[in-house]
Order: sequence, then structure tokens, then C-alpha cells
Amino acid sequence: ALAGFSLDAAIARRIGVKGYGPLIGAGLGNAFSDGVAGLPEGLPAAAGVTAGAVLPVLPALVTVAMKKPLTGPYAKFVGASSALLLAASFVMETPQQHAGNDPTARTEDR
Repeated sequence: ALAGFSLDAAIARRIGVKGYGPLIGAGLGNAFSDGVAGLPEGLPAAAGVTAGAVLPVLPALVTVAMKKPLTGPYAKFVGASSALLLAASFVMETPQQHAGNDPTARTEDR
């Protein structure tokens, strides 16, 4: 967030709207730290965690591309979209959740 705050003026000059620097900085900083934390599990796991952490930032990037301030309906769009992406991440089933992919299951149980 601090890096994004320091870049806010440059981002504002480029798109003509202030306030996106801290939001994007916090989101990307979180994605980076989550990715580094996932490295002990392997590169594919770290990449997956990083991609998942970037998802909530994507709606904000849409409004940045539109050069719109993060107020009113645009703020509601970003908030609702991010909430839906977060909820979807908990609802979606991963292949590891299937008993057939359970490495600890006995061969007879598969």
C-alpha cells in the first residue's frame, strides 16, 4: 500500500484520477507476499495463490482503464465484483477435493 501511495501522483497524472495508487499497491503487494508464502509448497502452488490474490484487484483495474473515479456506482462495482470473486473462490471445487485424487486414500477406496 505504501508503494502504491507513493506512486499515486504518477498514476493520477496518467489516468487523470487520484486514489488508485494505494488500492492497487495494496492488492499487488498482497499478491506478491502470498506468492512468496506459497513457494514452499512449490512453484505451481505459489502461482495459483498469486493468481487468486490478484483476482480482487481486477475490477479496480477495469475502472482505472475507464479513467473513472472510484466513487458512486464505480465503487459499488469494484466492491461487489471483488466480493463475488472472493465468494467464488470458496465455492469452487478443486480437483484435490475429489476422493479419487486423494494421495492418502488406499487403492481399494479409489
